[in-house]
Amino acid sequence: MSNFSEIIAVNEDELFFNFNAFSIGDNHQFKVTVALSGSSSVSFSMKKSNGGQWNIHSPAPKWIVNMEPKLSKVIAAHI
Repeated sequence: MSNFSEIIAVNEDELFFNFNAFSIGDNHQFKVTVALSGSSSVSFSMKKSNGGQWNIHSPAPKWIVNMEPKLSKVIAAHI
């Protein structure tokens, strides 16, 4: 797994998502940081479920949770 970045449209904005791979034992995860307006950002982690989808594994804003299927596809396309 490697680190990558992706610009993703959210409503009418294009946001910069930075995906950083890390592992805890055999458990592979991504820390995802989203650059918001100004100097603010939001971060959360995603890990692969037994079903093969990447799921949000830490608290995240509702608009991020609603994007989970899209984010899962972005990760799958890069690994």
